[in-house]
Amino acid sequence: MIKYWIFATRPKTLSASIGPVFIGVAMASQTNLFSWDLAIITGLCAVLLQIGTNLANDYLDFLKGADKTSRKGPPRMVQQGFISVNAMKRATFLSFFIAFLIGLYLVYRSDLWILFVGILSILGGYFYTAGKRPLAYLGLGDIMAFLFFGPVAVGGSYYIQTLSLSADVLVLGAGMGCLSTALLAVNNLRDYQEDKKANKRTLIVLLGTTFGRLEYSICLLTSWGILFWLCWGMLWCNIGIIALFFWMLVLVRGVYAGKNWQWQLEKTASLLFFFPAILFLFLFL
Repeated sequence: MIKYWIFATRPKTLSASIGPVFIGVAMASQTNLFSWDLAIITGLCAVLLQIGTNLANDYLDFLKGADKTSRKGPPRMVQQGFISVNAMKRATFLSFFIAFLIGLYLVYRSDLWILFVGILSILGGYFYTAGKRPLAYLGLGDIMAFLFFGPVAVGGSYYIQTLSLSADVLVLGAGMGCLSTALLAVNNLRDYQEDKKANKRTLIVLLGTTFGRLEYSICLLTSWGILFWLCWGMLWCNIGIIALFFWMLVLVRGVYAGKNWQWQLEKTASLLFFFPAILFLFLFL
C-alpha cells in the first residue's frame, strides 16, 4: 500500500517545486539575511503543496472521466483501484492542511503577503482540477504552471528570507516557469487524444498540437536565454550553459518527432534540476 501512495505523489515531478525554491533560497544566500531553517521549511511547504495538487488531480481527473484504462501516462492510483476516492480526498486535504500550517509559521517569520500567496497556491492547486469549471479544463493550466512554479515560487522563497524582491529574482523565476510550462506541454501533447475525448480543454486541445510543439520550443529556449543573460561569464557556467543549449536542441527535436513521450517527459523534468545547478555554479564558485 505504501508504494501506491508514493506513486500517487508523483515523485518524479517534485523537482518542479523544489527547483524554484532552491533558486530563491540560493539568491537570498547572497545577502546577510539568509536563514537555513527558513530555507528548509519553505522547501517542505512547496513540496506539500505540489503533493496535494497531484493527489487532487489523481482522483478528480478520474471522477471527471479524463483518466481511463487507455491513458498513455503512468498509472493513476484511483483509476487503477489501488487507492479509494475517499482515501485520496483525505490525503489531499491533509497535505494542503499541513502546508497551510507550515505556511502560517512562514508568515510569522516574514509578513502577511506570504499568507496571501499561500492561500492562492492552495486554491490554485485544488481548483486546477476541482469544481464545475476547473482551470486545467479551461486552457489555463499553462499560465498556472508558469506563475506558480516560476515567479511566485522563486520570488516567494526569496521574499521569505529577505522581505524584498529584485528584478533578477523574478527573471530567474520566469526561466523556471518556462521549464514547468514546457513540462506541462509535453504531458498535454502525450494526452492530447484522451483529453479531447474527455472534453478536457487544455491549451493544446484548444489550439492544436502544432501550437503545443511551438510552445514547448519557445519555453525551453527562453529559459536558456535567461540563464545565458544572467550567468554567462564564468568558465564552468559557460560550459554548462553551452551543454544545456545542445541538450535542449535534442529535446526540441524529440518533441517534433513525438515517438517517446515518456522519455520526453523525464528528460524535460531533468532540466528543472540542471537550471538551478548552473545558477549554483555561478553563485558559489
